[in-house]
Amino acid sequence: MSAARRFLPLVGDVTANCLSCSFREECGGLDDQQLLWGCMVRCGVTCGGPSVCDYTCPTKLREFQRRWGEVDGMSRGARVPLRSPALEALPTYIPLLQHASSRRELLNLPVVALSTRDVLRSDRRTKRYAPLDTTDTGLRARYRLGPATRVLLVSVATDDHLERYWERQQIDSVPAALAALRPYGMTVPNFSFFSCAPRFHTMWNRSRMMRSAELLVSAGVPIVPHLNAETQADWDGWYGLLRDHPDVEFVAKEFGTGLVQPSAAFAALNKLASLEQRLGRPLHFLLIAARRFAPEIKTLMARFSIIDSKPFEAALHRKAAVFRAGRSLHWESAPTAQGAPVDALLRANIRNYATWVASAKPRAIPLNKADAQLSFDWRKAARREV
Repeated sequence: MSAARRFLPLVGDVTANCLSCSFREECGGLDDQQLLWGCMVRCGVTCGGPSVCDYTCPTKLREFQRRWGEVDGMSRGARVPLRSPALEALPTYIPLLQHASSRRELLNLPVVALSTRDVLRSDRRTKRYAPLDTTDTGLRARYRLGPATRVLLVSVATDDHLERYWERQQIDSVPAALAALRPYGMTVPNFSFFSCAPRFHTMWNRSRMMRSAELLVSAGVPIVPHLNAETQADWDGWYGLLRDHPDVEFVAKEFGTGLVQPSAAFAALNKLASLEQRLGRPLHFLLIAARRFAPEIKTLMARFSIIDSKPFEAALHRKAAVFRAGRSLHWESAPTAQGAPVDALLRANIRNYATWVASAKPRAIPLNKADAQLSFDWRKAARREV
């Protein structure tokens, strides 16, 4: 049966519940499999109409069909072999640099992270969306990076930047332009999974992540899947992707927005660890803005790198990372002469911050009932698959 034909029973029926929804197979449903209205209840059933809503929703037939067509299926996996960065030993901490202002010297580190958002710009004259530099040499010069420093592009961004990337990636051949910069790897743009949106919008955003990954890999950019997830079905989807693409050994997760609360962050960390166990092969986790959870991370993951810009931002504000009694880290004022560079301060901040991350003592996360059930379920699933 065609996708459009299966979709038609839902048009005009915003009270369809999870068990009777035509999209339940692709979506997986909500974790509690709601019997009344399903995911549409999040919109308040009467959402105010298409004119005030930008979510992907079957009540807006033409827009729904257009979005379905642009991703070629609302719940899709990657349809090309995915290429991951070369598996190498990465440091426990990777600094995220925003620019090279107030610096004069080359920064020689094994690897640094740059924001994809900062690397790309919309040219006001040509209207093209492209990197500021056309070669890796130009990129290194702009950020004052040593010749041996590997560059990891991190694509976490606000929705306006993500939407611009999606709109322009094919029109302006953005993946090919990024490939010319020869990055060590790039995290896939993390199109949002909104808890207040219907699941159709989540399915669309996950498919956009898959389509973006395909285009990047086809252009020669090694990719790191960004594991946005809202339900167990989403985690199952990521398991299927990683199972079908065994060469992918890096995954990313961001802890700076929706996972700010410790309870939500701990649940996500448990899910990541269970995913690795279920796969039966080691992963390297790129954990963005996750320093405060380093003790818990160490109890769950053998290979991980925490990425943030704290030492960089502190150096710009003339703050120094200083150890005090008990190995605690504090940020102390470190004024410089007017116009003086911050190269030495930045290097010291990165060094001390990395030591602090590495020295965090492991601390266990108490499993709640849901996490305990997940730990049990993946073992049953593994037996069934064998």
